Amino acid sequence: MNFKLIFLVSLLLAAIFLDPTEGRRFKKFLKKVEGVGKRVRNAAQKGLPLAAGAQAVLG
Repeated sequence: MNFKLIFLVSLLLAAIFLDPTEGRRFKKFLKKVEGVGKRVRNAAQKGLPLAAGAQAVLG
């Protein structure tokens, strides 16, 4: 029975604290993370052929 009360209170607090202004901040943060992911992907695409060549020479 206590679980229902805790669940409802947590839903209420989430609704209060996750209003649209918080969503904008979260979206801005996700854009930064996406940029980091793109840079890592591009670096991996440049570095993998080099690593594969080194492995062929050493292996």
